[in-house]
Amino acid sequence: MRILIFCLVILFPVSLLPIEDLKKAEKLYNEKKFSDALKIYEDLEKEGYRSGPFYYNLGNIHYRLGHIGKAILYYEKAKKMMPNDENIQHNLSVCYTKTIDKVEVNENFFIQSFKQGMIYRFSEKNWGILSVLMSFISAVLLAISLHLSVRWRSILMPAGLLILIVSFLFFVFGKILVNESNKKSFAIVLAKEIKVKSEPLEHSFVKFKLHEGSKVRIQEMDSEYSLIRLPNGSEGWVRNSELGFI
Repeated sequence: MRILIFCLVILFPVSLLPIEDLKKAEKLYNEKKFSDALKIYEDLEKEGYRSGPFYYNLGNIHYRLGHIGKAILYYEKAKKMMPNDENIQHNLSVCYTKTIDKVEVNENFFIQSFKQGMIYRFSEKNWGILSVLMSFISAVLLAISLHLSVRWRSILMPAGLLILIVSFLFFVFGKILVNESNKKSFAIVLAKEIKVKSEPLEHSFVKFKLHEGSKVRIQEMDSEYSLIRLPNGSEGWVRNSELGFI
């Protein structure tokens, strides 16, 4: 946890980050006073502190307290900011083995693999940097080709156009990540058990039940209810208070 405290210091200006509070929380965590450490982190979250390491630490604390749903929620939040972190991936895998609901995924395997293996390989910032870099290389190649012989032009111009297309794809990947970050696309069930209903009404028909730690996609949301969708295609309405939004 000490390394992650250091990461928090790097990610926030020293004048804005309550370093003493973080050190105090780390000390309490190491002393196994997890509830006291949680109180400090929750207060900091209410004040608006956000970062991958910050959420990762919150996930660790909730896991130690046996709050599997909230542990998964904060690990998922950390994963959005640090998609390639192996510790987050490992902890999420461990947490999901402790959940009750095991939902079969209907999404095409190759599509799912592409999303996880390609789009989420880098952050939106890194995709943006790659896009700008590839655009620059493309512009250089196209400019040089205009001053060379026909033979070289026939090689460099297609190469420059191809790199430009790749640059556009990188831009699209970054845009997808930005959109995912700015909307509440997924949520984690925080209650021990919830009833998924056919309509957003108190006495509507119960279609099925879900348990703590299940991850759901948000299709629609109003002030009280959300329409959720499971990986197997099942849908229904649940109360927002029963969910933690990623």
